[in-house]
Amino acid sequence: MQQLPGADSVFLAMETPDAPAHVGGLTVLDASESPDFGFEKLLATVDERIQLEPRFTCKLRELPLGLDRPYLEPDPDFDVRRHVHRIAVPSPGGIRELSELASFLHGRALHRDRPLWEMWFIEGVEGGRYALFMKSHHCLMDGAAGAGLGELLCDLQPDPPPREPAENAADAEERAYGDLELGLRAALHLAQTPRKSLVFGARMLRQTAARRSRWTT
Repeated sequence: MQQLPGADSVFLAMETPDAPAHVGGLTVLDASESPDFGFEKLLATVDERIQLEPRFTCKLRELPLGLDRPYLEPDPDFDVRRHVHRIAVPSPGGIRELSELASFLHGRALHRDRPLWEMWFIEGVEGGRYALFMKSHHCLMDGAAGAGLGELLCDLQPDPPPREPAENAADAEERAYGDLELGLRAALHLAQTPRKSLVFGARMLRQTAARRSRWTT
């Protein structure tokens, strides 16, 4: 069980129904050299590899009244089929139709009662191709982490070797906190907030003064 850093928590706090805080990516696939490729194979691959990135099998645990930053805890009901879906693009399946479909899918908010990501397997793309549209909440990853997730899920060779767990997988804090312990931790964090704010402000002043000194010399 891990508490989200302050910067990641901001993305959750600022989210509204009209302004979701997730990011998405669309990939067009040519499976002409993979005759066995399809939804079920994709589902099995994602199910195997998403386990290697623990944050994507965890769900939010938010505190009442927003008294402290949310936590990520393992989802005991995690099922990849709740996250990976299939859909067909309207005919003729060109870039216009695909873009409109991706825009529609991106506009849908992620469910906060499950891990904050989803993937859509899109059939019917012109030229016998497929497409993947994946989106995840910004509190789970930035652009660099998104690239890393793409490397985890995809291969550059037909028969890749087994994947090793992510480096941070062994460092994940698995112990769950009870409601009382979460309340005590929240109280401690609230008590420390004024001191942390002063330390942060002093550091920013020192950095600003140092930059101004460099500019004037």
